[in-house]
Amino acid sequence: MYTKENRLLALFLLFALAVIWGSSFILMHEGLKVFKFTQLAAFRLRIAGLVFLPLGIINIRKIERQDIKWFALAGLLGNFIPAFFFPYAQTHLQSSVAGALNSLTPLFTLLSGILIFGKKFNKFKMHL
Repeated sequence: MYTKENRLLALFLLFALAVIWGSSFILMHEGLKVFKFTQLAAFRLRIAGLVFLPLGIINIRKIERQDIKWFALAGLLGNFIPAFFFPYAQTHLQSSVAGALNSLTPLFTLLSGILIFGKKFNKFKMHL
């Protein structure tokens, strides 16, 4: 059962995540005033890589050799390519539009799972 403190903490964390996530589009917009979109994307990937490098070093041995290709594919499709597409899109769209389109990611993930991978969906699989 959720307590009042847990609910307040959850609301605070949701608000903090929204500020951090939403500010990335504004910061990309501002960064594009100084950098090319490719430079901005490479910079963002470099910073993320440096932040997560310690976790990668600690956990690399847990990955089985045959699964490395799947991790590489997930990294390419989930991080590398979007890191370049978002700043490029920001050169043509407003930050608010880019943020709104990005908020549709879970819906597109659901539709991809159903249409491409034939996954079944029902309301009991949703975590609310």
